[in-house]
Amino acid sequence: MDRAKHNEEIREAHRAIGRYVVAFSEMVAELREQIARRISRDEWPLANVALGYSGAMDISHVFFWLCREVGDLTDGENLIASALSKDLEQSIRTRNEIAHGNWLVGYISVQSPVGTVPPRLIHIIPHQKKTPYKVQDLTPADIDELTDRLLALLTDIAEFGKLALDFPITELLEGGEYRTSTELHVGDVFTLHPGAQDQPAKVMRDGPRAHDVARIPFI
Repeated sequence: MDRAKHNEEIREAHRAIGRYVVAFSEMVAELREQIARRISRDEWPLANVALGYSGAMDISHVFFWLCREVGDLTDGENLIASALSKDLEQSIRTRNEIAHGNWLVGYISVQSPVGTVPPRLIHIIPHQKKTPYKVQDLTPADIDELTDRLLALLTDIAEFGKLALDFPITELLEGGEYRTSTELHVGDVFTLHPGAQDQPAKVMRDGPRAHDVARIPFI
């Protein structure tokens, strides 16, 4: 067996898992800071500390409640908020499995060909009927895909929050110039597309003014 290749596969698994955990922490930090800045303005660091021990699901619920409460959202914008909220709640459940499940990394298959087994995540669910174990084999590429989707969702939610909570966004002007603006609304940037067949509705950044706003992606 190639020991150097085996060690590199272990490092790659650890890198991918760590990247996901960091991306999720960025999500929670961004939402918590937006909440703190909206409710406390000049003394937002104090509010940020007060929210510091709140769990991710609590932060999510407060964030979307605040956006609805102060954002004067239209019916269509409320549907966008609901869709983003559902996507985030699913991401939180996925994160709980990744962060609190049991990882098996670097195990070696004794069957031919001998090699490193893909990272395996075991999540124990005692109330599950057939078996208390949920087992997932996740390659580093699989984990990176989860992280990429999480960062894309974070980018959308962060921008949604700025629009709903009346924070400045970067508006692009003709000739390559730009300005910070608080005049745009959620529906100017985002729309909700019906899902195909049994798929849920999907939030898209294709509103009538979407191209007038600089998208600042989380990476």
